[in-house]
Amino acid sequence: MRKFKEYYLTVNLADILRSPIRNKSDIVWLLLNSLEVILSEIPVADRGYGIFSLNINKMSRIFFAANIEGYMKNFSFTFPFTIHLEDNSVKKLYSTNTKIGINKTIVRILLELAAEGFFKEKEQTPNIYDEMDALSVAIKNNINVDEDLDDYEEKVWTIIKEFLLFEPGYLRYDFDEERADPDLHPLHHLDVFYSSQATFKLGLNESIFKNKLLEREDLINVLDITTPCYYISNLSIKK
Repeated sequence: MRKFKEYYLTVNLADILRSPIRNKSDIVWLLLNSLEVILSEIPVADRGYGIFSLNINKMSRIFFAANIEGYMKNFSFTFPFTIHLEDNSVKKLYSTNTKIGINKTIVRILLELAAEGFFKEKEQTPNIYDEMDALSVAIKNNINVDEDLDDYEEKVWTIIKEFLLFEPGYLRYDFDEERADPDLHPLHHLDVFYSSQATFKLGLNESIFKNKLLEREDLINVLDITTPCYYISNLSIKK
């Protein structure tokens, strides 16, 4: 059964979205800060920054439609969690693969690690003992004295491994008037993947758009395997 849930972007998420996504650690940082909003019991007010949404059926993705200083950002990546909704509120959130429940404490621990660069690519293989020490410190900083340190270590370490291994499936729609070039940088295009080593563009013909821009619903349909497929020929790719 399809699950769909929308949230307004917070000031914090808007600040994060001002920087481009270039590596897995950027994805993890944005995902963790989004989880903080998802698990919050305080509704987020509409400050005009845009929204993000969860779209979960046979696919599981998080979509962002952001308006940052007049520049639209419309992109998506994998959401590696399962949610249970009750009265349109998230009652349960857990890892799709490991079934480990995700709560506010786990998110705070992971955010502390991410802020210290734990998920960033490193030139040398990290020392596992140093990483475990960093994990223990982050857990102690965020749990109560009567909570089980070992239990949190096992759960958080499992989620860390999942973050390092999951496939983001990043896709972004870009409308770039400043750098537009019909051959190398089409006005309307999709950026597939995020790293400079893997990314490529698919130029789009605006005749497929409803309002001269690719809307969030169109991007959802491009990626939703339960809706009719888009064909490259329909996207009017040049050459």
